[in-house]
Amino acid sequence: MRTDCIEKALKRFFAFYGRFLARHPILFIAGSLVLAIGLGSGLRHVYVEDDSEFLYTPDNGPAKEEKRIIESIFGNHTGEGAPISRRTSEVATARIIVISKSSDGVLQKEPFEEILRLDKKVKEITIQDGDKYYTFDNICAKKWNAQSCESKSNVLTLYEFDANNLNTTRIGYPFAMRKDGAPYFIGNEISGVELKDEFVLKATAMQLSYSIQGDVTEDWLDAFIDEFEGMNTEFLDVYVYTTHSLDVALSRESKAVINQFSIAFTLLMGFSVLSCLRLDCVLNKPTLAIAGVLSACLAILSGFGLIALCGVPVIDISSSAPYFIISIGVDDMFIMMASWKNTNPRLPVDTRTSLTLSDAALSITITSLTDTLVFVVGAFSPFPAVSYFSILTGSAVLFDYIYQITFFAGCMVISGRREAASRHSIFCCVKVKPDSTCCGLRVKSESSPSDNDAAPNDAVSKSGGSNNGGSSYTPVASDVVASNMEEGDDLPAIESDELHVVESPHPLTIFFRDRFSPFILKPSVKAVILFFYCVYIGCAIYGLTCLQEGLSYQEILPKDSFVTKFLDIESTYFKKFGFPVSVMIPVEVDFSNPEIQIDIDRELARFENQDFTLPSNYSVSWLRQFIRYSKGFPNINPMTVLDSFLNHPDFNDFTYDIEFDNAGENIIASRFYVTTTNIQHTSDERKVMDTFRETAESSSYNITVFTPPFIFFDQYLKVLGTTFRSLGIALLSMMLVSLMLIPVPMCAVWVTATILSIELGMIGFMALWGVNLDPVSMIVIIVCIGFSVDFPAHITYHYATSKATTPDERVKEGLYSLGMPVLQGAGSSILGVLVISSSDVYIFSAFFKTMFLVISLGALHALFILPIMLSLFSRRNQKVSTDEKSNTNQNPAFEPNIENGDETVTQQKLC
Repeated sequence: MRTDCIEKALKRFFAFYGRFLARHPILFIAGSLVLAIGLGSGLRHVYVEDDSEFLYTPDNGPAKEEKRIIESIFGNHTGEGAPISRRTSEVATARIIVISKSSDGVLQKEPFEEILRLDKKVKEITIQDGDKYYTFDNICAKKWNAQSCESKSNVLTLYEFDANNLNTTRIGYPFAMRKDGAPYFIGNEISGVELKDEFVLKATAMQLSYSIQGDVTEDWLDAFIDEFEGMNTEFLDVYVYTTHSLDVALSRESKAVINQFSIAFTLLMGFSVLSCLRLDCVLNKPTLAIAGVLSACLAILSGFGLIALCGVPVIDISSSAPYFIISIGVDDMFIMMASWKNTNPRLPVDTRTSLTLSDAALSITITSLTDTLVFVVGAFSPFPAVSYFSILTGSAVLFDYIYQITFFAGCMVISGRREAASRHSIFCCVKVKPDSTCCGLRVKSESSPSDNDAAPNDAVSKSGGSNNGGSSYTPVASDVVASNMEEGDDLPAIESDELHVVESPHPLTIFFRDRFSPFILKPSVKAVILFFYCVYIGCAIYGLTCLQEGLSYQEILPKDSFVTKFLDIESTYFKKFGFPVSVMIPVEVDFSNPEIQIDIDRELARFENQDFTLPSNYSVSWLRQFIRYSKGFPNINPMTVLDSFLNHPDFNDFTYDIEFDNAGENIIASRFYVTTTNIQHTSDERKVMDTFRETAESSSYNITVFTPPFIFFDQYLKVLGTTFRSLGIALLSMMLVSLMLIPVPMCAVWVTATILSIELGMIGFMALWGVNLDPVSMIVIIVCIGFSVDFPAHITYHYATSKATTPDERVKEGLYSLGMPVLQGAGSSILGVLVISSSDVYIFSAFFKTMFLVISLGALHALFILPIMLSLFSRRNQKVSTDEKSNTNQNPAFEPNIENGDETVTQQKLC
């Protein structure tokens, strides 16, 4: 069964469109340039989104809903003005970790004095905003109505900022007592601690934190990094970090990748030009190759400009998009040029253009449409980074398609006119004479019709065309030689007064026809390839079992980044005491009831007894403190005691943990804090989050748990399902498009099966190559879904439209026509991403590895696996009659009749 109604209609459309374009190429070239320049002006409005937490966390993650619930109940008790530990959003903070260079530690006079100088230097950083100047004391995080900064070093305070007190002041660990008897928690301030008689004897590392708030926080944090990045002192190794550092470091790396694009552009330009060189001064097409690369650049300019005009932000990973777009553009260029070469060179230029577009434009329509559908799927991803990247790349792919059939096609027409006039490929004003020496070779003498002149009838006869009352060439792009010629023969010369250089097959295309195709179609070779294909599938499935999920900050940045160094040191010294998790009871509870108090305490103990939590003495519970406090007031109303308790200076922060009704009499919500510990790996992050949520769900108090890191950890819940859901939808969409545009339904199924095989291998080998499944790799996977369709779709489409009578002959014809363009496309695509292979930034390293895999696997499937599958499992064509054979060389959509210089089109029924 053939479903070629739409295919025939599109071939008819592109045939007429190609003829029209060939007569007005300047109009399409100029129009494309005007459109690109107009849309490119939108880059003035480009907006860069660099909030990593927002970009790489799911919009519909549970943590964001948990945060919304807590903020809706506790209101101002969660934002600016609340204690830092009670806020639901990350507070802008600068941090310094110092490591002693000697074995004596940081609590010695010389290193401690250097720490004091660092602390002083931080507080002297000054930012100007207009006519105002801000230091740390002006913008430090404070509670409502507080005069002093909340963020301060308890260790330095205990020693009264004086190194002379090191030998006279003794402090405990992890809790140290102030002079008034109140405890300080210093577990997150010093590490590598040695104790003697329960007091600190030595500490290897110390951490200083500086939390700020206000409108100039980013400027102050940038100044902090500028001041301390790379700093080391005589006695200390210094490591710095801010909550803004990740975005800053990613921005730096993105700019470096953008700067390398010029290298990729030059490589692709050189590769394209070299691929189009022939030992013939007329048939060379270097300028056309340059036009093909420029066409892709116009698509990049238009895509970026359009999304900027639409208000869609650009993200850091978008800097890798041009590498992908230019690779697609060059691949499409090779397909167009291959179809042009496969047309009969004795036909007029407008006829050759019509034939080329009816063949190649339909082929790239299939791939461009499927690519765009994949990015439409990605645009609805819950991860904003995936959504924004898909919108950007999808629009650029769409523009690449538009410019291929307008700008590049127009340039191809001009190149065709130059060839028809036998003009030099570079010096277009020079007309190459027949039988003259050019580039060290003798130019072949052939006849050539002009754009408007018909070919002689005897030439048609010699080329194997029909001559039924008028000359008619075989208007099928794949028919390079006439049907009555032997394989490997050149087109015959046309004896005429006009001379022309006839385009002969490229040596590589002859290799695919005469060497490669017969070799892989041997039964023994098929068996060997199928064996290795089974090994490939087995390795890919094994890789899937090794797939790791999650994206950590250490993986995002290069190993020599100051952020990575800080996080590594933090992981070594300061992971024992982790982040606090809020345990909220959002329902009204009678806390004055002793049984309720005991029950609530049991609920809290369930969280404290988990593998990744510290015991109860590290928890923050207003209820436990209140029970102890209320024992001194045995006969007083509990609510009266609670008011006294909350007004006490030592317990005042608990006012942020209790929410009363409007009358101020009943507690309608309250929260407690449990501290995590020893969270070293991404698997630990997911486990602690899942454990807390499962414990909360099993409670009868409708408990909600939340901590800001849970927002980032939610990626583990969404990335796997989102990735495979996107894969499934994309594969279904590509199958539907293939069924509509590839005339043989079974071939469309084989395209989808091949894409599935490529994606299976890509994800499996991606895991074996050290790339995790995370929002970054999910972006690349979605990109590669579209990329994986290109090579198989081109091969399968030509197989399906072939007029050969056996599957092997169809495979041979398809590889003859497209084996070289597939190799060219794969080579250009790998060159396009090779530039970023040296990057040790995970985002760009993952992009290169995944793109390299999909390009390599796509080419191997298109040249080896798919041809063998088609030859084995496609049924043979029924034998056709002699009359039908004579019609197989006619285009189903039209038949140009060249008669007396006029070209008419005989229309046929589409279905």
